[in-house]
Amino acid sequence: FSSGQRLLRLNCFGSDWLATPEDPVQPFGSAPQPRDPAIRIDPLGRVLVAWEDGGRIYVSRREGASNYVAMGSPLGTNASRPRLAVSTVGDGQPVLAWVENREPRAARWDGSDWQMLGATAGGIVDDDLVVDVAIQADGTPLVASGGKANNTVFVRRHNGSVWQTVGT
Repeated sequence: FSSGQRLLRLNCFGSDWLATPEDPVQPFGSAPQPRDPAIRIDPLGRVLVAWEDGGRIYVSRREGASNYVAMGSPLGTNASRPRLAVSTVGDGQPVLAWVENREPRAARWDGSDWQMLGATAGGIVDDDLVVDVAIQADGTPLVASGGKANNTVFVRRHNGSVWQTVGT
């Protein structure tokens, strides 16, 4: 979670959650203000954490006993609300979704950098847009997006080249 200017790891001890301040994920930039953290565990048991800071989305992965390593360059220019999904099939690489300029965006990690999945995941433009992301058993990414403007939720699937609406 966000605490001042850093993200802290929480550990569960019995029924208590305790912060481990000696092991923070260090945000990047000169005046970090991390918000909206999202966390997942990859198939190798590594912690992945994404957050928004200054309109950019950052992702780090825990390597070894105590080091968090940046996963590629920050994404977006007016970005917020990051969400992560990790596949346990196929290549096991994460997919990241976020809101940018009131539209849903998504990218897949290729092992060395984030590859955009189309210009936008489409479906909706909304000031109150919320997104979520999942990966189907065959490795296909799905993005759900919805907002208050038209009371609609869209689910779209990336077929390898374009986003397609799922259902009607």
